[in-house]
Amino acid sequence: MLATANVLPVVTLLTGVTCGSYGSPVLPSMNILFDDQFPLLRKLPALYRQRDGQLLVPREGRSPSAREGPQSDTQTLRKAMDACWRVLWYYRGHVTQMNLDAVIGTRIAEAQFQMVSDALQDQLSTRKSEAMQDTLTSLLDLRDLASQVNTEAEPIVMASEPEYYGQLGKMLAKGFWEVPLDTRSVNTSAQRDILDPVSRRVLDETEQLLEFQSDKCLAEEFGTSCRLRGEGSAEEECGRCSISEECWRRMTRPGYSGYSLTHQAFYILIGLQTGCGEQVHLLTRRTTGGGSVRGLLDRICADVLTEAQVISEASFPQNRRDLFMEQGALCGIAGYRDFFRRSWLEEVLSWQREPGCFGDSDVYTQRHSLPTPSPLHARVRREEKAMSSRCLAHQSAVALGYLSLCVRYLVSANFL
Repeated sequence: MLATANVLPVVTLLTGVTCGSYGSPVLPSMNILFDDQFPLLRKLPALYRQRDGQLLVPREGRSPSAREGPQSDTQTLRKAMDACWRVLWYYRGHVTQMNLDAVIGTRIAEAQFQMVSDALQDQLSTRKSEAMQDTLTSLLDLRDLASQVNTEAEPIVMASEPEYYGQLGKMLAKGFWEVPLDTRSVNTSAQRDILDPVSRRVLDETEQLLEFQSDKCLAEEFGTSCRLRGEGSAEEECGRCSISEECWRRMTRPGYSGYSLTHQAFYILIGLQTGCGEQVHLLTRRTTGGGSVRGLLDRICADVLTEAQVISEASFPQNRRDLFMEQGALCGIAGYRDFFRRSWLEEVLSWQREPGCFGDSDVYTQRHSLPTPSPLHARVRREEKAMSSRCLAHQSAVALGYLSLCVRYLVSANFL
């Protein structure tokens, strides 16, 4: 059964809950935080800390940050923040099961919480607001929990996936995903029509990239491509930003769909964040007749938005939910506000399962045990991994990434 997004997983462990003077359920003892699946958290979010020796769980829409500003926006913000907390709480209890993709998601979230917290602190230095202060406190708690999960999980991933980590682990560096959120709207003139057969192809799961091709091109940006050829030691660099013409054209070619399309945005973002900006700009100008990187991302994320709309109009099929959240996370990082629609956020929140995670490994396994219709359906997304409580590592990661971008956008819209 799906859980509402703003109910803490700890609530499911309680018995004998009473109501306190604030009208919220009171948890009788902190001992309920000890559980086989959920180790004791070192920090609780600000809104769930003890008051007069008791732990309070606020009712929906009764967060302190809803005292000021547009009520609907702050309530939506609280739901998104609670959902992020629940994903991180789940990961915190299962760090030994996390894979590299899961840590990418928590690193992305940590970066969003860090950047918007810094911006709020700057605002509070010039004007006082109780709502802003409460929101800042909760954001710092989210950031700290994400950082704790990352600190514990990264060595585990390094040991369990040494080859993969050696090639792409640099994107797990603290601060790597701190991309300035210069929000803008998608260039609608660059969008494909929603009825275009290429746009509809997203529902058929047709892909144009193979996973090893995407990995190879990302490794060129990181300077770890020699490891794919069996050359060099784990400490050696292989020429960072040695972007080949073959990879550039493959990773920027028009007409892609699904994960192949989102990985084009991923590839450009990685190139910029890893310090290959000069090469990325030169290659863009040379291969687009003098165009800009912004224009290239405009075209890619315009196509991504069209496919997200196709998925939405098809009532979010189970097999496209992971992709839908990846679309919002990656083009959201690139700054396109069109992916932060309240109806889409509410839909994603409804997918969160009771343990705090996203996805169902039973459904995933059943679907992917079937033979693929053709080589064009090969996945470009990372290998999914089943975790405890039938959770999915990648789907939870892209959900956390998307939700953390929604939090950042909503905080910016309400307070900055």
